[in-house]
Amino acid sequence: MKVSKKDRWLLAAFLGILVFACSYLFVFQPAMEKADALEVENMQLQGRIMDLKNKIIKEVNSKNTVNPLNRMNPGEQLDAIHIQNFFNGITKGEKLNSDIVSGHKSTLLVQLGNIAQRSASRLETSLENGHIQDRQIAYKYWGRTYEKGWKMEL
Repeated sequence: MKVSKKDRWLLAAFLGILVFACSYLFVFQPAMEKADALEVENMQLQGRIMDLKNKIIKEVNSKNTVNPLNRMNPGEQLDAIHIQNFFNGITKGEKLNSDIVSGHKSTLLVQLGNIAQRSASRLETSLENGHIQDRQIAYKYWGRTYEKGWKMEL
């Protein structure tokens, strides 16, 4: 029996789809069910600090929650509280929950990580001010390109 080239391609495609379906059903889906079960268990344990013998040391009851099942933004509610506090600090003089230095450091860390990823290189930064030592990388990724007439002039 002779099998044509077209039939071989169809058989290969069918086997590929079969392998994909089996790996989804028998590997990925059970792993995700286990991960979801762990996330639900974690939600129940939130707000509790336990020792190695599972004895509760401290329990914190807070209305603020993190939804680990929200894969886009688990801390969405906390973000809203933080932003509202920032605006209240500006408009009403309310004490800020996080100081500007902490915000600067955490933002700078994310920006430096993005630059390192985009440049596919390790960054050397100044310990004094956090500036990138390699000026070529810094100039390429640290700035922003503005449309004509929109560049800020200080």
